[in-house]
Amino acid sequence: MIRAPSIPLIGMMGFFVSTLQKINKLTMKNKPIIVCLLLGLVYAAHGQNQQQQPFTKSTMLRSELTPGQEKNAKIPVQVDNYIISGGQNVKINFPVPGLLWIIHVKAGKLSASINEKKQEYGTGDFFIVRPNSDFLIQTEDDAVILQLYGMGESYMKARKTMTEGLKHTQREERYRPLVENAFMKESVVIGDVRNPVAKVVDINVGPGLKTGSIRFDGPSILQVTTGEVMLTIQDKQVQGKMGFMSALESGNSFVVNNNDKKRPATLRIIVYQP
Repeated sequence: MIRAPSIPLIGMMGFFVSTLQKINKLTMKNKPIIVCLLLGLVYAAHGQNQQQQPFTKSTMLRSELTPGQEKNAKIPVQVDNYIISGGQNVKINFPVPGLLWIIHVKAGKLSASINEKKQEYGTGDFFIVRPNSDFLIQTEDDAVILQLYGMGESYMKARKTMTEGLKHTQREERYRPLVENAFMKESVVIGDVRNPVAKVVDINVGPGLKTGSIRFDGPSILQVTTGEVMLTIQDKQVQGKMGFMSALESGNSFVVNNNDKKRPATLRIIVYQP
């Protein structure tokens, strides 16, 4: 991706051009030295501007869900993507306080410090950040891409005993049948494996296939991770391209129609305890 020059850089380039016009009258002996000095100033200004933005953030989903049987309660749900440049040491200030964050390292290596406890993570890893925690990230030479799934504060308060000492377990499951033409595996379990706070479920739908009705007990976040599908969510059809997300109430059903006859489609569901 080609980025447009920043305002400070444009100003420096203008200064560079006007100064070149002035030194054009100098002797050939002095010109190369002055031009090199000016180029150094331009690149230094560009580097300083780059350092001012150690990461970029984009919000993929912002919604509300009803936790379990609490029909009148609405809790915030949010999914953010972070791209953090290499060689950075940054503090992540979450825009919505009080959320439990499930974090997926989509690419790169990092050192995460959560309430001053440091842990190393790499591509494919998941980890959690409890509500209102201090969260710092240190990256190596290469950039890091993170996807953050957040669930709201009232959900956490209602399940306080479940979320104390919260840990996660990465599963090494194989895909198994879910419904007609759909296979699933549990990739990550958050909390006690026997009574988890949340689960990360991956679903695979073969080329040209349409699934039976899929439903999970508990509020969920649905994401199309590869391919392009037609989704029927509670009798409403929507085109789901790669990256599409939707918040699902507990018990909501959906059907996946993979119209691509050559490639399978995959979806990821973050299922929270009802």
